[in-house]
Amino acid sequence: MRLRRGKKIPFSGPISVLFPAYSWYEGVGYAPYGKQARLNPIYLAENELFAMSLFSKAEWKAGLLGCFEVSLFMREGVARFDDRPGSAIKSFLIPLILAPLLLAVLVGFSSGFSFTYLLGLHSARVAITSALFLAVVYYMTRQCGRETHFMRFVTVNNWMTIPSTLFLLPVVACLLMGLDASAYETYAMFITIVGYVYTAFIIAGCFRLPWEMGGFIAIMGLAIDQHGLELTRHIHGLMG
Repeated sequence: MRLRRGKKIPFSGPISVLFPAYSWYEGVGYAPYGKQARLNPIYLAENELFAMSLFSKAEWKAGLLGCFEVSLFMREGVARFDDRPGSAIKSFLIPLILAPLLLAVLVGFSSGFSFTYLLGLHSARVAITSALFLAVVYYMTRQCGRETHFMRFVTVNNWMTIPSTLFLLPVVACLLMGLDASAYETYAMFITIVGYVYTAFIIAGCFRLPWEMGGFIAIMGLAIDQHGLELTRHIHGLMG
């Protein structure tokens, strides 16, 4: 992804799979051009209250503790998440609520394109690449006879949007301050590598597979995301 004057933001790879909120705005050049994105506090508060009302206190406690333990590479964290289809479906509310928060901030730094265009383009990319990645995970784990744990994987993956958002806050702060991409390039490389490792760990932990298989599936997810990113760049170039 390129900024004006040839600069790059070095974000790509498995972080787009593990961190769905980030995928919404990855791949487009960002540069300050005027007004910053404004967040409606009433809208955000209503979304947070809506999410809290759908999850019980026990679910919040187990989910947040599970995220913390998974972040420390503790297998106990994976086991805290439910494997029921209803829990997996409900867990999609977490990335859906967190994604607009970061998207609204970073779209304000986009140059030359409307909010509707950016939102539509990257929403479509994330939806397609995420669906393909989940399909690949299901297919690969079914070949190993482990597909019964798929719903738990979906739940864990969605809940991990919370720590992923925390990882990205320093990048958001740098963008808000108008810092050059080189100021956070090392950190960006760090969270990209962490994305690889976390994805492999979650797959290995949920499906009780060797680390090698978890890493292989994570790399397949990376390939899907990279092809989606290239397609987005191509469309971006045609529109530009």
